[in-house]
Amino acid sequence: MRAFSPVAYRVVIDGISYEDTAMLVSIGNGISYGGGMRVCPNALVDDGELDITWLHEVSKATFMRVFPTVYKGTHVNNPKVQMFRGKLITVEATGQIAYADGERLGPLPVEVKVVPGALRVLAR
Repeated sequence: MRAFSPVAYRVVIDGISYEDTAMLVSIGNGISYGGGMRVCPNALVDDGELDITWLHEVSKATFMRVFPTVYKGTHVNNPKVQMFRGKLITVEATGQIAYADGERLGPLPVEVKVVPGALRVLAR
């Protein structure tokens, strides 16, 4: 936790630019990852959109209070958590690394987009 500090991000969602400091910017097509963390609790894999979770700058104490709520998806009720949706997202931040499904992708910037029909999903 010592090195966990806010980062200045620029995120472009469907052509609209947002700039702010954040503890985390996460993009998901599904509800959960990382052992059941419901980071994007309203995400639907078949809605043609990606969900973006933006945790704005918070103190370490606040982060420690908010973090456990991610397992129920109720972190979205915290005023420091902002949710977006979009089809084309670009994330930029100096000196930061992008990860996908826990695997290192490489340095930012990264562009993430919806490709309709690219993946067949079977679900109940």
